[in-house]
Amino acid sequence: MQILQRFRNKTLQRQYARTLGTFWVLTAVHQEAFAQSLGGLSRARTTLQTLKDNLDIILPIAEAAVAQAGPDPAAWLHEKIDAR
Repeated sequence: MQILQRFRNKTLQRQYARTLGTFWVLTAVHQEAFAQSLGGLSRARTTLQTLKDNLDIILPIAEAAVAQAGPDPAAWLHEKIDAR
């Protein structure tokens, strides 16, 4: 009977150790995935801010060019190219 009790105790200890190890691995993986997602969001935010800044510069210039071109922007563009 004592032999069976020893095996039972060892089995419970192994099961507890496996459960604890699994929990630790899942926690570590979750933290790494969360950190990567935050880093990815930060990079995406930086990229979008750069695009917005570029559009803030380009759009007024494009608006002025279209306004100067008048009703036929293609003809205006050909005139500018031919003038060079």
